[in-house]
Amino acid sequence: MPLRAVRSTLRPAVTAAVALTGALAAAACGERATGPATATVPVALALAFPAGSAEAQAVFGGGITGAQVVISRPNESQVLDTTFAFPADDEVLTLGVNVPMLGRTDTMYVYVGLLEGQATNWYASGEAIVRKGGVPSIPVLPLYYSGPGWNAVSFSITGRGFFVVPGGTLAMAATAFDGQGLPLATPVAWSVSDRLLGSIDASGTFTARQRTGTVWIRAEIPAGLRDSVQVSVATQLP
Repeated sequence: MPLRAVRSTLRPAVTAAVALTGALAAAACGERATGPATATVPVALALAFPAGSAEAQAVFGGGITGAQVVISRPNESQVLDTTFAFPADDEVLTLGVNVPMLGRTDTMYVYVGLLEGQATNWYASGEAIVRKGGVPSIPVLPLYYSGPGWNAVSFSITGRGFFVVPGGTLAMAATAFDGQGLPLATPVAWSVSDRLLGSIDASGTFTARQRTGTVWIRAEIPAGLRDSVQVSVATQLP
């Protein structure tokens, strides 16, 4: 069973399944085990980004370049620590690893870090209990953000009462702040409530179509904070 990490094409959550094949060491007639038996036990976890828009998933998951998998036991002994490349032009990462079991039932702690370069921007961890001859259920583990702006406590779009003429553009801006009130650099995902009225690019520039009406502009950051404002698309000021 593979580790399956999916990029920005997922709707609406990016998921990954961490699957480990546990080889049970066997001993016969009191002899010491010299190698793993043929019986294997799968260990599986599923990861999910916090719920959000497809635009947000594209921004928050688009920069993943690698996946680190660390497996340990309750006594803190490490079983595995491996980093797998995640090529920029790939949408799915499939991995398989083998880990030894100490008995017919074994407890393992699994940590998965999604990397952007050398930085771990998302991580998840959980416990997996495996038994010989059985296939455990697959719990879903949330991915926690640990990248730039992880400590944001407030976030807002700058300004209110926006107006733009049909076919015009409007530059939007949003800022996140830490607990001391200092601004933070963090990815921002922009989206619009009605694509018939306009579109917005990754930099926050809204382009109105040749229609009139009111549209909501939304912004969110991976720390989980969001804000939205109304923009009037009209031939003259309201």
